[in-house]
Amino acid sequence: MVITDCYDHTLDEKGRMAIPSHIRAAMDPVQDGTAFYVVPEEHFLYLIPDKLFHRLAEKETAGLTVDEDIAKARRYLFSRSPLLVPDKSGRVIIPDRFRASSKNRSANMEGQVALGDEVTLAGVGDRMELWNRNQYYEHIRTLTLERKLAAEKKAKAAKAAAEAAAAPVPAATPEAVPAAKPNPV
Repeated sequence: MVITDCYDHTLDEKGRMAIPSHIRAAMDPVQDGTAFYVVPEEHFLYLIPDKLFHRLAEKETAGLTVDEDIAKARRYLFSRSPLLVPDKSGRVIIPDRFRASSKNRSANMEGQVALGDEVTLAGVGDRMELWNRNQYYEHIRTLTLERKLAAEKKAKAAKAAAEAAAAPVPAATPEAVPAAKPNPV
């Protein structure tokens, strides 16, 4: 399943948001699952189909003893990744701790995503990203500008290369060519 496009939503007073019906309909319950794990990033939340999350998690088995760095990464990831199960209407509840308006946000949450009630759900291939709407569109404006600048830079480089290739090669002058030395035999 490939998830594309973006969708603007408003979280209701309970923090609910509908997963678009065509995304839910495209999900194969065996391959993709029917629910989503939330994986918080700095500016957004990943919503990863539950079966994909399980497959990815199984790639990093811990064993009986765990390297300290791996243990830290697992603790950080798994302890902050709740499962969202859609209700009959296809709505999921975004946990309070990820909402800026929540009374449950503590000082310990600083530096973590804080969604407002106006959000954008963006398809990014095998998963979705849930952003604060204003931050998402500012991010897209920045990406658009970066792409435009990169295209301009590439076009300038191509033009310079074409001009260099088309420039006439100066003919060798007798002064520029060293005289041949007689070969003493």
